Amino acid sequence: MLDKLKRNKNILTLGLMVFISCIIQVLTIMKSSIVAGYFGTSDEMDAYNLAYNIVTFIYSFGAAGISTIVIPEYVKKKNKKEVDSFLTVVFGVLLTVSLAIILFRNLLIGSISNRDSTFIQISGNILIVLFGAHVFSIVTNVTGAFFQCAEKYNIPKIINLISQILVVLILAVFRDITIYDYTLIISCGIVFNFIIDAVIAVKVGWRYRPSVLFNDTTKGLLKLFIPVVFSTGIYRVSLLVDTAISSRLDSGSITILSYSNQISSMVNTLIIGNLLIYFYPQIVKNIKENKKQQSFWDQTIFFHATICLVILGFAAIGQEGISLLFEHGNFNHNATVTVFQCSLIYIFGQQSNVIRDLIYRYFYALGDTSTAAKNSVLVATVNIVISIVLSIPFGIYGIVIGTIIASLVSLTVITIIFKKKIGFENSFSSILKTYIKTEIIMIVSALIIAISKKAFAIDSNIVSILIFGIESVAIYSILTYIFNRRVIKTFRNL
Repeated sequence: MLDKLKRNKNILTLGLMVFISCIIQVLTIMKSSIVAGYFGTSDEMDAYNLAYNIVTFIYSFGAAGISTIVIPEYVKKKNKKEVDSFLTVVFGVLLTVSLAIILFRNLLIGSISNRDSTFIQISGNILIVLFGAHVFSIVTNVTGAFFQCAEKYNIPKIINLISQILVVLILAVFRDITIYDYTLIISCGIVFNFIIDAVIAVKVGWRYRPSVLFNDTTKGLLKLFIPVVFSTGIYRVSLLVDTAISSRLDSGSITILSYSNQISSMVNTLIIGNLLIYFYPQIVKNIKENKKQQSFWDQTIFFHATICLVILGFAAIGQEGISLLFEHGNFNHNATVTVFQCSLIYIFGQQSNVIRDLIYRYFYALGDTSTAAKNSVLVATVNIVISIVLSIPFGIYGIVIGTIIASLVSLTVITIIFKKKIGFENSFSSILKTYIKTEIIMIVSALIIAISKKAFAIDSNIVSILIFGIESVAIYSILTYIFNRRVIKTFRNL
């Protein structure tokens, strides 16, 4: 009875997490929609996005690594002074790097972009404010780890939700704002989030005092931290390089790339992220019980079919959706088309990512983290090289295409490594055949939708989204049921 109650509680907690995440994503889109109307794809917005990407590049190192290292220590309830010493060193390094970048910000921004002195000055000023605000976000990552250990998973999410609501309301009310006003509003939202989060964390029992204790345990924590930072950093370097390349293209390229990344990330967070949360424990359990690989590869088939449906849906109604959300004020139709096309390419590449991430989870379940880390280095390197090369003839599209080519290379390599290290219990050709069938069904469905849209032109974006969205799901489902029954069978067995 107690086990059942605990399971139901866990399901409710996870359900609430997903629900809050969805609302936060909606608020993020609303915020972007409002800002797109204010600034469009202007040099000012490019300056903000460049500064923002530099700041998040630096602080993402600490954000990813801190929770990974701190959570086990909070769970084990080790010497608190050792954990505080570890945090003090990390905070100190991040603050030192931040101050160095602030001092040499104009030189850094000038070397990244080829824009004029006004652009460099605006971006530099924004960078100072954002660095000041994101200092607090690092502490929020620590308190977030503490909340997880205390099984209060949704507290930081609810606080973040409130913060996002306030930011959106302020942006909606105060319409006549400058890019500096926007920066201050975003920064105040981050600081507000930190204050509420820290107050509640302290009440729950969290404490932190700056400390310097370099014993073996503290050194051990730092040694564990460095590989995590390296693994995360390689990916972040590729993102920063993409931003740097786009900053040397036409005005608005950084902003278009940022919006496209945001739309793709939303798909990744809401669909792929939640599916991985659900299926990863099953992978671990199946390996522990020495079950066959069939269920694992069935999961990859289901994931692939799901993301192909998302690609089809976005191809059918994505431009109408972006137009509805963004195309107003200073955000024109040409920007809508470019954001749609770049987002579609990014989302198309997610089908490689989703299978690769599942294979990563299989290695993690076996206790092998180095294989995935090495593959991440490979994909980041390929991404940087191809994006630079393709950006010359294709501009911003070359950057996006480089990303999906790198994802495909990454999937191919990790699959070959899987075969060498673990081996396939059954023929991989049957699995590949199912993937190809799903691809063909997606393409045929897209062609049918394109013909329908041409034959029955609809002026209303909302009506078009409803009709062609429903048609996409219906056609894809029917064709899958007729020609790819393995996907249906896999879905029923999950």
